[in-house]
Amino acid sequence: MSELNSLQQFPQALSLDYKFFNVLPTIRINYKLAQRTNFFLLFRTSTNAPTVAQLQNVINNSNPQQLSVGNPSLKTAANQ
Repeated sequence: MSELNSLQQFPQALSLDYKFFNVLPTIRINYKLAQRTNFFLLFRTSTNAPTVAQLQNVINNSNPQQLSVGNPSLKTAANQ
């Protein structure tokens, strides 16, 4: 489990408190078919939790050609 807390003051007061809980299965199969032949299978998952900058509803104007705003409703992304 991971936890993310943030307190935003500008442009409006906003407190972000997120808890991320993920079950990450890993499957590993190693099967010996013959004396010199093996079959190996690995399945692993991981997640990417959003950063504070991606969650805060603040305009990022570090690049005036590409303005962006955070999304407080963003969820964790799963990778396979």
